[in-house]
Amino acid sequence: MWIALFVNAIMFAVELAAGLRAESVSLLADAIDFLGDAGNYGLSLAALGMASVWRSRTALIKGLTMGTYGIAIVGRVGWQHCTGLSPNRSRWAR
Repeated sequence: MWIALFVNAIMFAVELAAGLRAESVSLLADAIDFLGDAGNYGLSLAALGMASVWRSRTALIKGLTMGTYGIAIVGRVGWQHCTGLSPNRSRWAR
């Protein structure tokens, strides 16, 4: 799980930079998915030795976090729609 955590964290950074540079909502959404996966691995590793009540609370936190990421992406798409940009429009591709 440690390897998966580090790979996901690295891929988050790469796709976040690429998504911001290209103004691509799809790349940003995938970057957030990588961040969520890395966070889930980290929380899972932290909760391994905890009592079951803390493991269930950890699962709830993980679910709420992923829901928040989804809402953020929907908000970004809505913003780009309201400003007239397509979700995958790059400022260099006119």
